[in-house]
Amino acid sequence: DVIFCDLMMPNLTGMEVFDELMRRSPEIVKKIVFMTGGAFSPEVREFIARVPNRCLHKPFDPAETLRDALATGSLG
Repeated sequence: DVIFCDLMMPNLTGMEVFDELMRRSPEIVKKIVFMTGGAFSPEVREFIARVPNRCLHKPFDPAETLRDALATGSLG
């Protein structure tokens, strides 16, 4: 289904989660949808530009986001 992952967390970044899943289970990474509150470092900006996964900017309306994704087929 879908894995929602924040890019910035206290002890781990979404980028680290992505890299570890790429190493262990690369078939899962296409299911990740990143979320961010806008705390962008150059590293985060480069990461978002590099990976094809969708990135939601908080705050967002979950119901609206799901309707949009279902309508366009673009969760990931």
